[in-house]
Amino acid sequence: MHRITPRLAPAILVLLPLACGRPGPASPELTSTTPVATVAAARNTDARAATRERMVIKTAELTLITDEPGDGFCKAQQMARQMGGYTLDASRGDERQSITLRVPEARFEEALRRLGKLGKVDRRRITGKDVTGEVVDLEIRLSNAQKMRERYLQLLARAQNVSEAVQVQKELERVTAEIESMKGRLSLLRNQVSLATIRVTLRTPTRPGPLGWVFYGLYRGVKWLFVWD
Repeated sequence: MHRITPRLAPAILVLLPLACGRPGPASPELTSTTPVATVAAARNTDARAATRERMVIKTAELTLITDEPGDGFCKAQQMARQMGGYTLDASRGDERQSITLRVPEARFEEALRRLGKLGKVDRRRITGKDVTGEVVDLEIRLSNAQKMRERYLQLLARAQNVSEAVQVQKELERVTAEIESMKGRLSLLRNQVSLATIRVTLRTPTRPGPLGWVFYGLYRGVKWLFVWD
């Protein structure tokens, strides 16, 4: 096991508590050993999330009935491009075609209205996920981790021997990996917020066969006998 010289040990011990991830919900009583920076970060997250504009990931699912699903398929892709979006994935069949679009969040409602004109709306479902708190938390943790990395770089520059350098280098690599992970997660969340996702299914109407029309006629006759509009 490598030993840390007395000169660098205090600095590394101070930095190690700050390297931990954000804890779960804080207990009502904080002990004297609770890292001050960690508590402050948790409080800052709640305060910033309360005053910040909400960041919501919007998703919609739309099923349209149309005699020309292929035509609607092409028009949906064209619409997404015109709005500054794109087609994420698509599948085509003779009677059923599916397409997933990404469109700017600001034009989400407009996109739904335009898509609704491509056929009869059979099903429509809209969901939203508020990620404001997670984004704010990641931004605070990222800022703290970047400051921590600078401190480790300073310690590494002052290391007097290989043992000291190895200990600091391990912590530096760990913090750097956390920084890259947080940057990736932030980028993903911001992309999902800025571009809404719309999943569209276009299918042809269901037409009854000969027996289907017979049962339909019976249904209409029974309804006429018992229910007068």
